Amino acid sequence: MMLMPRDEFLGRVARTQEVMTRSYIDALMLTGDENVRYYSLASSWAPWASFARPMIVIVPRSSQPILVIHQVFVDLTRKISPVRQIVPYGADDSPVEVVADVIRGLNIGEGRVGCELGREQ
Repeated sequence: MMLMPRDEFLGRVARTQEVMTRSYIDALMLTGDENVRYYSLASSWAPWASFARPMIVIVPRSSQPILVIHQVFVDLTRKISPVRQIVPYGADDSPVEVVADVIRGLNIGEGRVGCELGREQ
């Protein structure tokens, strides 16, 4: 039940990665609701959830996006999102630590990570 054609998704990612390459950015960390939806279609569907259970998209310069979300959103998100790599965190996990682990796993060393911080995050 993918809500975005795969070509549209890949085009969004490719255009972003082209700008990242020109700007010498190795990865983007996106936290604003509108940008998380743009790159993943993920949404908390509840206004309070975005503050208590943040959703983060990591866009590496040379590979596909990674979505970090609370485990309660995983099943539905897998059904609607074109993002194939979803990293869940649980009630006892720190989303900040999970994101840090994802970024470390990109093996960009001391590369540049652009951070778009959404409102109140």
